[in-house]
Amino acid sequence: GDWGGASPSRQQQVNEAFEMIPDDAVVAASHTFAPHLGHRAQIYMLPNPWIADSWGVTADVPPRPDPSVVEWIVVNTVSAGATELAVVADAEEAGWVEVRSGDGFRVLRRESGG
Repeated sequence: GDWGGASPSRQQQVNEAFEMIPDDAVVAASHTFAPHLGHRAQIYMLPNPWIADSWGVTADVPPRPDPSVVEWIVVNTVSAGATELAVVADAEEAGWVEVRSGDGFRVLRRESGG
């Protein structure tokens, strides 16, 4: 559905960016974006799977997946915390490429080896 409180132009920008991401892609996304991308078999809420955050609810915490499976990162730059932004900065240093950005968001794609 529509984004509560977002301007129509931001809604359009974000929706167009999400359309770029293949349905079978493995994605790590900010908590505000994850529900809109959650129809995938594998989706993680940033900073997962790189940094365990709210991972598991009991003493029997499942192991975190290998972060190398993530192909796309979608970050809400308006609400992102320092940990999320650090993951994005590390990804860029490792060769990830920004493929789209706009009013309060960035979309990055893993390049081979990144």
